[in-house]
Amino acid sequence: MPHEQRALDYLVGLGANLGSDFTEIELRSAFRALAREYHPDRHPGSNQQQRERLSALFARLRQAYEHLQAVGSRQ
Repeated sequence: MPHEQRALDYLVGLGANLGSDFTEIELRSAFRALAREYHPDRHPGSNQQQRERLSALFARLRQAYEHLQAVGSRQ
């Protein structure tokens, strides 16, 4: 389960309030809150470098969410 733990640690590191026994609803809620905060389109005044950083961060956020969502659906 190291991939699951890394994905969970990543979301928590960004500010998600999730424990290892999260529910699907908690995961979705945490993802949506983080997506609102980190989505590049939510920062229209940012420069190109900031937008690239936010885009990369958001892509990793989405990847971690999708990974945890897939793992949760198998349980």
